[in-house]
Amino acid sequence: MSHAGTPQSGTFHRALADAEMTAYLWMSMIDRIREQYGITGIFFDQLSKLSKVDRLYACRYLASLINEGEKSP
Repeated sequence: MSHAGTPQSGTFHRALADAEMTAYLWMSMIDRIREQYGITGIFFDQLSKLSKVDRLYACRYLASLINEGEKSP
């Protein structure tokens, strides 16, 4: 987890510690997406779709979210 810059929150493979680490990881990923792609709001359903996109097409998918944001009123 150190490569994502997330703090360690207890012993791995303990329910609470694992849940906290997962939350930190999600927050880190969302922050990176916001910074790298300029997406101000990203929602769980979009992250869920992103998790199913081949990594070769992840940039294309994230760019499409920028375009969707520009079209919304």
